[in-house]
Amino acid sequence: MTLLDTVHQRRTLTINHGESVLQYSAPGNGQNSLWYTTFFRLWQGFDTPELTKRKTETRRKTAVAVEKAFGTKVKGMYSLEILATAPEARNRGYASALVNTVVKMAAAEGRDVWVVTANSWEFYRRLGFVVRTKAVLGEDNPEWHDEPIILHVYQQERW
Repeated sequence: MTLLDTVHQRRTLTINHGESVLQYSAPGNGQNSLWYTTFFRLWQGFDTPELTKRKTETRRKTAVAVEKAFGTKVKGMYSLEILATAPEARNRGYASALVNTVVKMAAAEGRDVWVVTANSWEFYRRLGFVVRTKAVLGEDNPEWHDEPIILHVYQQERW
């Protein structure tokens, strides 16, 4: 999913005219138009071979980790996709408010919320998310010269 997909499908929340933005996915709302699918396939044609390899590894390992954590239950869950806050708007509670809004929407339907994050795990832990599993990126890639990236798969604990 991309930010354009979520705007098209009305799955984006914002605070203060976009100072903080949350992209999420709700069960049953995963179909993109043919136009969007075609556009993004064409766009991927500009990726370098290494970028394509890294994107493929990320998608594959994320899918395996999510399957391990939730199995088929994931189809009935909300997922948090992208969360971003402008640097000048940080520490105002915007991101927490957006996440909590989606958590409340899901809870109203009796559903759970999950997220995959590499670097915001402490933020999600403070909001009541617990780690279900992890995945490691870059460990098998000879072109990757930095430390491997650890993806954390989190689920919101029921209230």
